[in-house]
Amino acid sequence: PFSVRVAVGNNAVITNTGTLDGTIAADTGTGHLLTNSGLITVSTALTPGGSSVHTINGTFTQTSAGTLALRVLPTATATNFDTLAVTGTANLAGRLRAQVQPGLYGSTTVYAGALTFASSTGSFAGIDSSSIFFNASALYNAGSIDLILSRIPFTAFASGQGGSNAQSVANALEAQYSTSLTGTAAAFYTQLLQSTAPNTLSQLTGEVASTGQNASFGAFNQLFGTVFGQINTSRTAGTSLAQSNGGQRRSLELAEACSGDACQDGTTPGRRMNYWAQGFGAAGNYDANATTGSAQVNVTSGGGATGIDIYVTPNLLVGAMLGTTSAGFALNSLSSTGGSQSLVFGAYGSYTAGAAYLDAALAYGRGSFTTQRYVATGSLTEQVSGAFGGNQYGGRVEGGWTFGLDRVAFTPFGNLTVQALQQDSYSETARNMATGAPGLTGLNVQGQTTTSVRSVLGAEFRAMIELDEATVLRPRARLGWAHEFNTYRASTSTFAALGPGVPFTVQGTSPASDALVVTAAVEVELGRMLRVYAQFDGDFASTARSYAGTGGIKLHW
Repeated sequence: PFSVRVAVGNNAVITNTGTLDGTIAADTGTGHLLTNSGLITVSTALTPGGSSVHTINGTFTQTSAGTLALRVLPTATATNFDTLAVTGTANLAGRLRAQVQPGLYGSTTVYAGALTFASSTGSFAGIDSSSIFFNASALYNAGSIDLILSRIPFTAFASGQGGSNAQSVANALEAQYSTSLTGTAAAFYTQLLQSTAPNTLSQLTGEVASTGQNASFGAFNQLFGTVFGQINTSRTAGTSLAQSNGGQRRSLELAEACSGDACQDGTTPGRRMNYWAQGFGAAGNYDANATTGSAQVNVTSGGGATGIDIYVTPNLLVGAMLGTTSAGFALNSLSSTGGSQSLVFGAYGSYTAGAAYLDAALAYGRGSFTTQRYVATGSLTEQVSGAFGGNQYGGRVEGGWTFGLDRVAFTPFGNLTVQALQQDSYSETARNMATGAPGLTGLNVQGQTTTSVRSVLGAEFRAMIELDEATVLRPRARLGWAHEFNTYRASTSTFAALGPGVPFTVQGTSPASDALVVTAAVEVELGRMLRVYAQFDGDFASTARSYAGTGGIKLHW
């Protein structure tokens, strides 16, 4: 196609302030003048031997607003790159651009005589490439200009672009690059080298593979909070509802000598069993980390649990629970989302000795995970999906000492939660969104096990308020300091298009090392068998925050 063609005559004046797309053929007659203040290009793909020769019999003038874009192929033979031939004077300004075409490029490619002229004035103000992975320069000769294209090593490009995650991807890409590649590997690099998006390497990290770790640990933590809330109410409700021989409720201070809804003096029949059911939900986010290049993550989670427990002795409570958890997470800056669902089994118990207590719980969950991300580098537009399974297991232990005064109590406490998440290996499926054909940017993600070790030190305040003979209100509040001993979250992958390839490790968003944890809860006893309750939990740190709510019922007899 031609953008401009002078078929007959001399002294044609051509002025471009928009886009001339196609070959310029002002080669008939003489004295023509072409002034470019817009874009000169050829948008059709360049095939070997099919270059365009722009010809101007006369004068070419490019202003500071103009851009001359010339297509180039990896092999710099005469017909593998576009040229501009001016028989008269070339007045140069504006920009010269190398329009990179598909292919595998060497370190430096020289396109000799990209511009030829009888004489010239000025020079190009800027010389660039259409791809982020190339630098372009020019060599000015007496009657010509050579266009020089230099490939930027992936490792050099990553410096300052996307942190250590982008650098890890770049190291793997550079280690496997060669101009002699064939097949899928050649297709992968051919498309990659035409990228225009500055965050291309970050898009290729597949960071979403590690995001489920924090989401799963958070959901499990909330499940443990649910169970321990039940242990707490079973233990403290039993003490605060202990009765004297006259059938009246005693003060909370005096009731501390009782456990499991039965007083030590044996005068009160005990409530021996509890059944409970509840639902919970949470939302939170983790800040991005410029050092690693990890993206901001938004997380939502929810689930439900039910359990039954029994006092086998006045001081020993044991129980079992069944629950489900689900989580969703999004990395908006990387157009990535994911989710997880787990079925959880657990056992728990509590032992009380006077004012001291020790609570413990163990849980195991089998989960399924899905991820989806979109890759849009400018040359590639793909949807990449993953699905895999995993096992999660962990435990929590908590101890404290209660100081009671009339109908209020104060309890310093400390707990430790240890979790492990084992993620199965899996391969992503990539799809070209333009053609529907299989894509090139999918990853093979290695299986791995990630751990979380978190402690909390704090204090609990609770009270008992009688609304009437059958209704009792029990507010409870906790304030504590949480510390995460292992903040490392990562995934290790290889590019599926490159075969076994070189693995690279990408760090996901890390949880905060230290956080303020807040709990506010209330339980209402309605008669002697039914209790309803609600609870708010907050987790606040400089780089992360979350908000959670819980509600449910308890039956006791």
